[in-house]
Amino acid sequence: MTADLVGPVRLGEPHVVVARQVRRVGRVATNLTSVYGPDGALVGTSSAEWTALRP
Repeated sequence: MTADLVGPVRLGEPHVVVARQVRRVGRVATNLTSVYGPDGALVGTSSAEWTALRP
């Protein structure tokens, strides 16, 4: 899992979180997430690889 904060998070303000699965190979899935601030500017991004314990 990695994350990068590229802008300020404004406490008490609404933010939008967008996530999607970009790849799945067998039991391993790669997911990307972005967070946008109240003005629509990118606040942060992350990516993660998850492995399912059961198929």
